[in-house]
Amino acid sequence: MGDLTKNLSRKECACQCGCGLDTADFELVKVIQETCDHFAELLKIDKVFLQINSWSRCAKHNKSVGGVPMSLHTLGKAADIRIKDVPDKVLYDYLVTKYSNKYEIGLYIGRVHVGVTPRYHHYYVNK
Repeated sequence: MGDLTKNLSRKECACQCGCGLDTADFELVKVIQETCDHFAELLKIDKVFLQINSWSRCAKHNKSVGGVPMSLHTLGKAADIRIKDVPDKVLYDYLVTKYSNKYEIGLYIGRVHVGVTPRYHHYYVNK
């Protein structure tokens, strides 16, 4: 159980470099929890296993991982996620359908990017 929602804890939102940045945008927390709830219901389980590959990033860490300057990750407004037993493409398709013309959704190998921003677009990246 998380301290932000049933599936999310602030620790999971933290920058992976250990600097202490753990910004978690409320809207993104809500989108991810609603997505977790949707797939838990679909899988007929109480709670899905959510894997967060990246959420908040300080500017230094963002640069070191090849993030774009002014990345939504540096504001806590983007996360790269996976849900156990849900193929990434299925997760991506759900998010694009539910949040079409609202958020930035990207499909990468091994993760789905969700960014809460008015500059919405959807994309596949083969890396």
